[in-house]
Parts: sequence; C-alpha cells; structure tokens
Amino acid sequence: MKVELTPAKLAELKKKAEAASECGLSPWMTQIPKQEYGESCEVRDRHGCPVASNLLQEIAEHIAAADPATVLAMVEEIEQLTKTSQELYDKTKALEQGISKYRDWE
Repeated sequence: MKVELTPAKLAELKKKAEAASECGLSPWMTQIPKQEYGESCEVRDRHGCPVASNLLQEIAEHIAAADPATVLAMVEEIEQLTKTSQELYDKTKALEQGISKYRDWE
C-alpha cells in the first residue's frame, strides 16, 4: 500500500515526532532477549525505558530505526526537496514561456 506524503501528512508526522522528541527519548534502540528464537523484543529509549514491547525482532528494529529524530530529519528533507522541485518547475515554465515568446517574435 502506497502512502501519499501530502503536506498535511508531513505536518502530522512532524507534529508527532516533535512531541515525542520533547520527551527527550531519542534515539531508540532494539532490546533483543538472549533467549530462544522467536522470543519477543522491545524498543527502549536512550534511558533504557521501554517504548514498545512484545514485538517481533523485525518490527522492533523498524520502530527503533524510525525514532523521532530520524522522522523529523526525513520530513525536513522531503519538505526541502519539494520546495526545490517546485522552484525548478517554476523556472522551467518561465523559461519555456520566454522561448515561446521569442519564437513568436521572430
């Protein structure tokens, strides 16, 4: 399933990541028990407190990788790339209009 990263969705992600960052819990890490295969894992904050528990290892590692600081960095990068893309589009359109006017003038 593809998620469309609209400005509203990015704002929502940013708001939630900022709220989580204010708790001072980033970065997160995966805590894997040294027990039998298939045991559940948990995600802990930088103080060692559980953020999420009873997870499969793959899910725990994904959650830990997407800690608030990482999400904020990703949102900022997407916003900057979107802005740059729009600026380039606008300049290209202006250039095309200028070329069209020049051709009409000839």
